[in-house]
Amino acid sequence: MTSQEGKNIVLIVDDDEDDVFLIQDSLSKYSYIEIKSVDDGEKFLKYLKKEEEFENDSPTPSIVLLDINMPKKNGFEVLEEIKQNHIFKTIPIILFTSSNNENDIERGYRLGANSYIAKPTHSSDFDSLMEGVTQYWFGFVKMPNSSR
Repeated sequence: MTSQEGKNIVLIVDDDEDDVFLIQDSLSKYSYIEIKSVDDGEKFLKYLKKEEEFENDSPTPSIVLLDINMPKKNGFEVLEEIKQNHIFKTIPIILFTSSNNENDIERGYRLGANSYIAKPTHSSDFDSLMEGVTQYWFGFVKMPNSSR
């Protein structure tokens, strides 16, 4: 879904402040993207359901960059819950995590992730990775209106 200004909403769900900063910095150069972030799985669910502090300012994300290892509810737990919900299941979820573990990759796709991307090990690689993500998701992919 796009915001009222016609921008695509990228929701970052990650408890690592440095990674959130790097992602935000990389995406900030795209005028057609509005960036939102939350730092744990429970807040992510509240954001989607427009509960508590998100009641008035939580536009439906166009895509979600979801970390696996987070406090309260981890990425796998919220992914499973979202993909079972008929309202939210069409929102593209990109697992964006430091894990390269084959079991995590398989589990992510089994639970309904649309992509699995390992975070770069060097901060300088975030820009090129985010450029590829934005080109793919906002330039080539066709999504249902309920996800835009």
